[in-house]
Amino acid sequence: MYRTPSLLVAGSALLLGTTQCLPGDERPEPASLLVDAVPSEATTRGFVTDDGWEIRIDRFVTALGDVRLRDVGDDDGPSEEETCNDYAETYYEWLYDFVDVSEPGKVGLTHGLGECSIEFRFREPSDETVLGVGVNQEDYVFMSERGSDAYAEDHEVVLYIEGVARTVSGAQGPLERRFAWKFRRSYEISECELASGGALSTDVVMLGGASLGLTIEVRAEELFRSAVRDDAPLHFWAIGLSDLDLDGEVTLEELAITQAPEDALDGVDFEDEDAPQTGADGEPITLADLIYDHLLPRVPRIQGGGACRTELRD
Repeated sequence: MYRTPSLLVAGSALLLGTTQCLPGDERPEPASLLVDAVPSEATTRGFVTDDGWEIRIDRFVTALGDVRLRDVGDDDGPSEEETCNDYAETYYEWLYDFVDVSEPGKVGLTHGLGECSIEFRFREPSDETVLGVGVNQEDYVFMSERGSDAYAEDHEVVLYIEGVARTVSGAQGPLERRFAWKFRRSYEISECELASGGALSTDVVMLGGASLGLTIEVRAEELFRSAVRDDAPLHFWAIGLSDLDLDGEVTLEELAITQAPEDALDGVDFEDEDAPQTGADGEPITLADLIYDHLLPRVPRIQGGGACRTELRD
């Protein structure tokens, strides 16, 4: 089982830019946009599933960053009618253990002007990674280790989750299962929905000299949905029963031979070219397919909003 001390390591030498234009730059003064991140309450305090398991998350380590500005509605770079003047992009990311994050943690500071759409990455560490709350150099090395699994080949660790699940009650006494999963898929995140629908929370109007903020919420509980919907029940019984060798720990390999609920993909739009195609033809999928392919991309979103558009990064 992987464990390491939780320390705060600051990246004090990182150049983040200022709101002032560079000498000789005659463009108007831009607005600044600070993007930070917080964990959901379920990530830090745990939660009870709809089928009666108490879940405690002990570690939830991932990197967020590479904040970019794009023209609203533009997927492939500048459009013929540019609405967003991008003054500076960020090419760094912050690594956090979100179980230990109690105050908003910095993700990126960027500058622009006009109607802009915000993108960020849910990713592995890189040479530009800054160590944030709850992680140290050992975590950076662990997350940077390349490896392969059934869903990714020769890739670093994007998300590491470790925790314990216990039954709230039971005729045979409480049951307990541990889990420690590495995920090696990274994503470009954009077009995050508002909870009320309509406009996107990632679309902002940047007026000269203004200071704006946007908060990403990281939600560990999304990995335990029984279906790909925000209102899908949280479950663990099927996951717990996947401990086929009865060693008390459920692995992704064991989840790969356990069938997911029949309605697990009811919320998936397979016409979206960026959507995972596992189960597109109605074939049964496993719990590993559900969690790795479909639920993992739903972990980060804008606080208070719905799911985002996700694009798998090679």
